[in-house]
Amino acid sequence: MDIDSQYDFFKFVNLDGEGNIGVVIDGGLVPNFAWVELTPAIGFSSFSGFQPMSYRKDVNTIFVSGILERTGSLLVPNNTLIGTLPVGFRPSNEMVIYGSMGASPNSNNGDSIFNIKTNGEITLTNANILNSGDVVRISGEVIL
Repeated sequence: MDIDSQYDFFKFVNLDGEGNIGVVIDGGLVPNFAWVELTPAIGFSSFSGFQPMSYRKDVNTIFVSGILERTGSLLVPNNTLIGTLPVGFRPSNEMVIYGSMGASPNSNNGDSIFNIKTNGEITLTNANILNSGDVVRISGEVIL
């Protein structure tokens, strides 16, 4: 017996023909979108071999996760833009996610704070100095 015939209130549906699925619970559609790579801001790039900075949406929660490499010159972060979430993936209030930074994906030179603003901008606001080649890691969730 498959779950669709066993439970009328719980059904899987294909949202877009590209493998993104949602769940219908008690007659309401709950989308569950796949991870989408976030385009890094100038001075940053995805770190090769690791999960790129990505986001996804699940009901009213946005998840952000990944590693970025500093490709620009020496930086003392102070509201430095690292990327922008698109419309539909932005919080209704400014949110904070904590992360870390280091000289490589496996080193930790300190904590970092990321603000996710209502216009979708993700900014690095509190971290140690970033040299070219250093990485920042982020993993967290925000409520829409």
